Amino acid sequence: MSSDFAIRVSSVSKKYTIDAEEGRKRRFVRLCREILGIPAPEKEVRSGEFWALRDISFEIKQGKSLGIVGLNGAGKSTLLKVILGRIAQNHGEVEINGQAGGLIELNAGFHPELDGVRNIYNKGVLLGKSKAEIDSKLEEIVKFADLGDFINSPVKTYSSGMQVRLGFSIVVHFLPEIIICDEILAVGDFDFRQKCFEKIIELKNQSSFILVSHSNANILQFCDVAVLLHKGEMISIGDPKQVLKHYSFCNAKLNTFEVREKIRNSKDESPETVVVSKEKESDEKAKVVETDFSKYGLDAKTIDSLFGPEYQAEETITDVEFYLNMERDENGCYMHFAGEPLVGFLGFRLLKECKNLRIGLPFFDETGKMIMGPDSRDFEPAWSIKGVGYHVMKIELKALPVNSGRYWLTVAMKNDPAFVYRRHCGFVSVKNHLGYYGEVFVGSTWSKIKSLNKMEKKFYQVFSK
Repeated sequence: MSSDFAIRVSSVSKKYTIDAEEGRKRRFVRLCREILGIPAPEKEVRSGEFWALRDISFEIKQGKSLGIVGLNGAGKSTLLKVILGRIAQNHGEVEINGQAGGLIELNAGFHPELDGVRNIYNKGVLLGKSKAEIDSKLEEIVKFADLGDFINSPVKTYSSGMQVRLGFSIVVHFLPEIIICDEILAVGDFDFRQKCFEKIIELKNQSSFILVSHSNANILQFCDVAVLLHKGEMISIGDPKQVLKHYSFCNAKLNTFEVREKIRNSKDESPETVVVSKEKESDEKAKVVETDFSKYGLDAKTIDSLFGPEYQAEETITDVEFYLNMERDENGCYMHFAGEPLVGFLGFRLLKECKNLRIGLPFFDETGKMIMGPDSRDFEPAWSIKGVGYHVMKIELKALPVNSGRYWLTVAMKNDPAFVYRRHCGFVSVKNHLGYYGEVFVGSTWSKIKSLNKMEKKFYQVFSK
């Protein structure tokens, strides 16, 4: 293995005891052996024990990023805790070349009786920072967490989401050389998630990175190399696209041998290690834009809280145009009919190449609940519109699948997972002119046949009276 590593994991194994009574007996026997100087080999798992990790080895080079994927219970979070030193492994070694900051259990270390500011100082000290260093970052941390007056309230009055906001803000503003992140990108409200994405992209240019995620998009966006864990064992390591294909072979009922056989029998090559060159990510910030929708009786704050804010990353995208096969009514709403086709044209110019560009048309009801979200994953090959220059997409819904009501329409574009463009179109007023019942429209075909004898053989009787 090379010397320019950020993290090196060598033959790491971790065993847990799941029987509490059995665990106490084992600890007593182990203590007696230690007092008497009798060695106690720990090589094999016994009754009431299981291996959460078994012989895990990999290396992350400085400035590179690693994604870890696997089913629930595969050992992902256990591996992160071992790397951070929060739990001890039974066998193997972990070497860290630099300071590691963990974005896991973000509310750990908070004192419930102290306010947010005092907890910033407490957690900063736990992360090895001096008072002067914490003083210099305090204003940025408070602003990013955006807790308002709650920053001066005891942490015990915070919701779990507020604690996560504060914990995330503290860790990322101390710029560790190695960032270890466990699914925190899925927490918080719309604005906070967007800030998380942007901050992680910024930090990725300055630090080595480990990310555990169930989101394929996040792994593809942030990671140079990926590792697949299954039932505590490392099954595959290499290019993220290849590893995610191997991940699709996993099933909770399959053992590691069966998964390896599926991978071995697949047509795709699976090199044991892959060297991936580091790409430079954009440092740009998406600019928040505001459109006047007062004609709908909604102010900007209400629209942001219900449907999310508008964005435009002007260094990445410009000249955006959107056309629909709809006219406006006297109230300014676009008019459409349930079950009728919806067609749109979206033109835009990319000033920078996007790695994973996705386009979506989310529809929200008047309470802010997303009703549907058609997006360009239905375009093959996925994410293939990404190059610099002018592009036009035609979007077609064969039948608008909602019944009567008003629905808020938004155009969203992501260099997945961070937005580069997001613009509200306003309300679409849908009329039910065919007398359909319910909340959604479902197209169906009805025909008359001569008798049940003409029915195909594959059908089973539901009832007969």
